[in-house]
Amino acid sequence: PPDSAKDFWPWEKALWLTIDSARVDSLVADMVSAHVWLEPTLTMEYHFGRAIDPPIETPYLRRPPSLRAVLFMRGSTNVAVAPSYPDTWRRQSAFVGDFVKRGGMVVAGSDGKAPGIDLHEEMWLIGDVTGSRMKGLQAATGNAAIALNRTDVGTIERGKLADAVVYSTDPLSQHWASLRITQVLKGGVVHQASDLRMEFEAEYAAAARAVWRGRMIRLLPFLGAGLLSAVAIVTLWRRRRRVRGSVSL
Repeated sequence: PPDSAKDFWPWEKALWLTIDSARVDSLVADMVSAHVWLEPTLTMEYHFGRAIDPPIETPYLRRPPSLRAVLFMRGSTNVAVAPSYPDTWRRQSAFVGDFVKRGGMVVAGSDGKAPGIDLHEEMWLIGDVTGSRMKGLQAATGNAAIALNRTDVGTIERGKLADAVVYSTDPLSQHWASLRITQVLKGGVVHQASDLRMEFEAEYAAAARAVWRGRMIRLLPFLGAGLLSAVAIVTLWRRRRRVRGSVSL
């Protein structure tokens, strides 16, 4: 594969458009028989080449951060819009749907730009391409626990960790319903979702301020040099005006 990201993505997408259907069928069969777990990262593929914003339905922030803000928090200001590949998405989603239909197991992992928020979209997309929202939910809970060899989490059962979320509505009823959390049960302790959101907002605001301070500190030497240059130019300009005034007298 190409070394640069610029060349890699067109190369990777071209593989999906040119691969032989018989080879795909054989690959799915081999994966299912070998009990291979598939993490399709559909969120990344679905949005490839689009302007990505975390969904407005998210309750984590009153104003969800844009992709540009998320990248800024990570130290980058470059938001490159890549070309889109709609035909590739259709083949990728069909591959995942066929894999699950034939007995394959998927786990949810978005590989997206808005951690946490993207996972909910991944659950929705898995449910969409498989025709079962329950499979999307299981991909992020029970299936994920099994794939990680964690027998203490993943489902609500006697003897497992008392970790759960409480919803205001059925999380399978509609898109993004999984974001409407009212309570979080962690280690047997109940936390109100509204309190957790306030904590998250405060932490996000503090992190944003820290990023701004760090960048300003790094810019100080350049700002200082620029300020000194400006003062020198103004001083020189004033001296020339005084000299010209003396000569005219």
